Amino acid sequence: MAGVNDFIHYVRQVQEPFDLRPLTDVDLLVFSALAYMEFEATSLGEACRAGVGGSRAGAGQDDSPCIGDLARYAPLERYACNDYRPQAMTQLLEAMVASPRFAPVAIRDFTCVETLDPPVQFAGLALGLPGPDPVVVALRGTNGFRAGWEENLCMMYETQAPGCDLAQDFIARAVKANPQVQVVLTGHSKGGSWAEQASLRTGGFDGGVSRVVTFDAPGPFRAGAGDGPEVRAYDAQMAAWLLEPGFDLRHYLLSAQYGAYFQIESVGGAALGGASSESQSWPIIQCVRQGSISHNVGHAKICDGEFVLADPTDPQVRKVAARRVATNRAYRSLTRQEREAIPPFVMGALGKVGFRMGFSDPLWPAVRAVVHDFLHASGSTRRLLCKAVVHGIQGYLGK
Repeated sequence: MAGVNDFIHYVRQVQEPFDLRPLTDVDLLVFSALAYMEFEATSLGEACRAGVGGSRAGAGQDDSPCIGDLARYAPLERYACNDYRPQAMTQLLEAMVASPRFAPVAIRDFTCVETLDPPVQFAGLALGLPGPDPVVVALRGTNGFRAGWEENLCMMYETQAPGCDLAQDFIARAVKANPQVQVVLTGHSKGGSWAEQASLRTGGFDGGVSRVVTFDAPGPFRAGAGDGPEVRAYDAQMAAWLLEPGFDLRHYLLSAQYGAYFQIESVGGAALGGASSESQSWPIIQCVRQGSISHNVGHAKICDGEFVLADPTDPQVRKVAARRVATNRAYRSLTRQEREAIPPFVMGALGKVGFRMGFSDPLWPAVRAVVHDFLHASGSTRRLLCKAVVHGIQGYLGK
C-alpha cells in the first residue's frame, strides 16, 4: 500500500485473508465502525434474535451469516442510514462485502438495547474470523439517537451506567460460547470505554479475553463525573486494575481528541503517577484531515496497513489537548445538584423538536428549544442552570 489513507481505503486494498495476514489493530478499527451499523433495523437483526448466529454458535461450527451476506438482509445503505456519516459508512460496508479478507467473517451474535427510561444505549457485535483467529467482540459507541446522549449526560454524575453492565454480560456470553479461542475486544468512544471497564472489572473475563484495543475512548475512569467519594473510590479501583490488567490493553487516541484521557487527573491519575505522563504513553493516531477536531471513527491515518502515529509534543496536538483538559475541568467544577439538573432539562427541550443529537440535525431548532424552555422554567431551575453555566465557564478557564 502506498500513500496515506483512511480505513475505507485499507479495506479496499488489503486483500489477504486472515489466515495469511493475522488480525491487526487497523482491522479492529474497521470492526469498531461495523458495530455502529443498524443491524437491529434489518432482517439480519431478527435472525440474530432468533438464534441464527447467536451465542449457541461455537468456534468450530458456524451457521452464522457472514459480512459478505449483508446485502441479502437489507440494502447496504439501510445499515448506515442513521449514522453521522451515512455515505462514508455505506462505502465502508460496500468495501467489506467485496473484500476477500472481510467478506467471510461470520456475524455470530448481535444485541442492541436502547431505552429512554432509564436512558440506556448498548449494542454489541461478536464476529468469528476464518481459521484459528480469535473471536472479535466490537461494542458500539454513542450513536445519533437520544438514548445514548441522555445516558452520556447522566454519566456526568453517576459512576456506573447500565450500558456497561450490558457490555459485560454480552462479552461474557461470547467468552462462554467460544472456550477454545481467545476473545479480542474493541470499540470506539463509549464502546471502547465499556470494553475497558468490563475487562478490568472481571480480570479479563478470567483469562478468556486476550486483548482489548480501543479507539478514542474516554477511558475506564469516572473523573468527569466529579470529585465525590464514590467517584474517587471507583477511579482508585480502576487505577489499581489498570496497573496490572492481565491482558494486552491498547488505548489509541486520535490526535484531534488527544487529551480526552486527561480525565484521569483525579484519584486515578494520581495512582498512575500523574495524568499528563500517563496520557502520553498511549499511542496517538494522526487524523486524515489536519486540524480536524472530529471524533468520528474513520478519521485515522493509515499507511502500509498501519496507523500513522502523531508526536504528543506537536503544537497542534497540544492545542487540542488543552481544549479537552479545559472541558473536563469544566465538568468537574459542577456540583452534583447542577449535574443532575442538566440532563432532563436539555433532553426534554430537544425532544420537543424531535432533535436526535445527531451532527446532521439542524442546530438552530435545538438552540431555540433550549432557550424557550429556559425562559419558561421556574425561577429556581433558571438559577440552578445559570450557576452550572457559570461554574462550567470558570472551570474551563481554570479559575
